[in-house]
Amino acid sequence: MKILVIRHGLTKYNKLKRLQGQTIENPLTPEGIKAAKQISTSLPERIDVIYTSDLLRTRQTTEIINKSFNTEVVSTPKLREIHFGSLTGDTWDEIAKKKGKEFVDNYLEQKYNFHAFSGESFQDVKKRVLEVLEEIKQKYYGKKVLLVTHGGIIRFMKYYFLNEIGGLNPNLSIHEFEI
Repeated sequence: MKILVIRHGLTKYNKLKRLQGQTIENPLTPEGIKAAKQISTSLPERIDVIYTSDLLRTRQTTEIINKSFNTEVVSTPKLREIHFGSLTGDTWDEIAKKKGKEFVDNYLEQKYNFHAFSGESFQDVKKRVLEVLEEIKQKYYGKKVLLVTHGGIIRFMKYYFLNEIGGLNPNLSIHEFEI
């Protein structure tokens, strides 16, 4: 089953290159709102259901996109960004200075574990994302499904389904996966 996955629109913390994780609830910037309105033209003519993270930036993006589709929306914490714990709010450059470049490389290579900072590990993220994808397959097989989620979740999906490591996922980038 193929699904489309899109990263939420631009926020202030995205512009500042700061980690928002699960605990910083930045709304979309005016640029993020404008771009989210435009992205619908790049999507298929029909979407049967939209699954979205329950965080503000993804909910706002979903609301804007869904004006073009007027379809069912399922909000779930299972599609939230990775929980970075006490590293939330830092930039990757700041983290590299504190913890070393290898720490950042481990994140990009899907070898992360933020438990020491009261956050999540790769295995935690894998478990919750695969659970929601299995739910989607069970309920919506053969339907046109759009996920609105976060850069870290898309990076995980690229690793898991496409064996791709690292890479940036710009705001409102669209990806397709066979699940």
